[in-house]
Amino acid sequence: MNGILNKKLITPANVKNILQKNKEKRNLLYVEERTLKFLNDTYKLDENEEKEILEELKAINLPDEVKIQILEFLPKNEEELRAVLYTHTLSKQDIEKILNVIKKYG
Repeated sequence: MNGILNKKLITPANVKNILQKNKEKRNLLYVEERTLKFLNDTYKLDENEEKEILEELKAINLPDEVKIQILEFLPKNEEELRAVLYTHTLSKQDIEKILNVIKKYG
C-alpha cells in the first residue's frame, strides 16, 4: 500500500538542496527542474540563515507553517507581514520583532 509515511515541514533552502542532490544522481522531472530554477532565481536564504531566523522567531507564538511562509516571502513592512499572518493576530511588539529579524537577512 502506497501512502504518506511521515509528514515533515521543510524550508525552501531544504527543497533547493534536496533537488540539487537529486539532480546529481538522476534527471529531474519537469516540475522538479522548474522548482529548482525558480528557487535559484528568487530565493536568497541558505539553510543556516533559515535556521537563524527560525531560532529568533521561536519565542513568537505562531505555527511552524506560518514561520516558513515568513521565510518564503521575507516581508519588508507591516502590511506585507499582515498578508502572511492574515489568520493570526499578533501584538505590535511581535510584528516589529519579526520585521527586525527579517531586516538582518533581507
